[in-house]
Amino acid sequence: MKRGRRSARRRPPRLPDDDDILAEILLRLPPQPSSLPRAGVVCKRWRRIVTDPHFVRRFRARHGTPPVLGFFRPSCRFFNAHDQEPPNRVPASRFYLRRWCRRHTRRGSWSLMIGSRHGLVLYGFFNKLEFFSEFMVVDPMSGHRSLVVNPHGHPHTTLITAVVVSLAGGVDRRSFRLVMLSSHDYQPRVTASVYSSESGVWNCSVATLVLPLAYSYFIYHPSTLVGDAVYWLLDEGLIIQFDLETHTLAIIKQPPAADAGFGFADKNRHVVTAEDDGHLGFAVLSEFSIQLWEREIEINDDAAEWVLRKTIQLEKVLSMELKEEHLKCLWIAGFSEESDVIFINTHCGVFTIHLESMQVRKVHRRGLFHIHPYSSF
Repeated sequence: MKRGRRSARRRPPRLPDDDDILAEILLRLPPQPSSLPRAGVVCKRWRRIVTDPHFVRRFRARHGTPPVLGFFRPSCRFFNAHDQEPPNRVPASRFYLRRWCRRHTRRGSWSLMIGSRHGLVLYGFFNKLEFFSEFMVVDPMSGHRSLVVNPHGHPHTTLITAVVVSLAGGVDRRSFRLVMLSSHDYQPRVTASVYSSESGVWNCSVATLVLPLAYSYFIYHPSTLVGDAVYWLLDEGLIIQFDLETHTLAIIKQPPAADAGFGFADKNRHVVTAEDDGHLGFAVLSEFSIQLWEREIEINDDAAEWVLRKTIQLEKVLSMELKEEHLKCLWIAGFSEESDVIFINTHCGVFTIHLESMQVRKVHRRGLFHIHPYSSF
């Protein structure tokens, strides 16, 4: 009898027979990149559950903000964040451009990584006739990709910038909107067009805007999503706003503190999210400190003004001594609105600063600017 009881204790517990119960258990796995892939190798049944699109949407909705896995340069190269250790350190090969398409063809090349948001990456195909004729939206974690033809892909139209936004904040990555800004014949008039993955149709020329100067070059500065609007930083002390709900374009002036030293490779300012959800924020690097501004709008008269909310002393936050000779290595490299972290390049490497908790992490050892953070489970 004793021997029988001991053998009964050694029997492994049986897995629940109900897939719904098992799915509820798997939903409670930690929100790390390795959680679902490791669960998927347990057995075919687990793999079927964790790869089901409905389950993946529930997992993303439950855990909210995904971790920053790394970042892209406009040249398409991906860099892992140093604070991600195995098994949560995703191989950089998963993000190689040649994994998704041939880099060079007779027609041209996928030569530019335009943006990254909600686990999606946007690439542009540069035609031999020197215009962007196609876009590709890729989900590197699932391998799903969508090819989108540029409706304005001809030599007389210049692509100014584009951005991809997943519906429901990345919960369903196969449903997205692609927004493109372009100009025609080097005119100062900017036109916005929107593509919907659900309908597969472009809504062309939904809004137009006249800029103070003719824009005939690409905006390399990464965009920022704040609430229901996307913002791009211009070199002349201006910000372009596109409202995703009303399909309108607008121009916003930057805070007065950002007036000095504009240039094509500006690295001392960035559009960010303010502490109040849905409010536009702006970060200005002034020597060894970062000023965080918020744009306040009066409800009664619809007027708006910039208000200084916080000043971050980098020497204290980064716990390092900063000298005059270090200024040439100090700039704002990027911003992730999903995680509310700003990337700061220093002479000691690239650091992230969480704008609310002030938590600091070193994510790269070399100097980079104009980066596109990538976040995903």
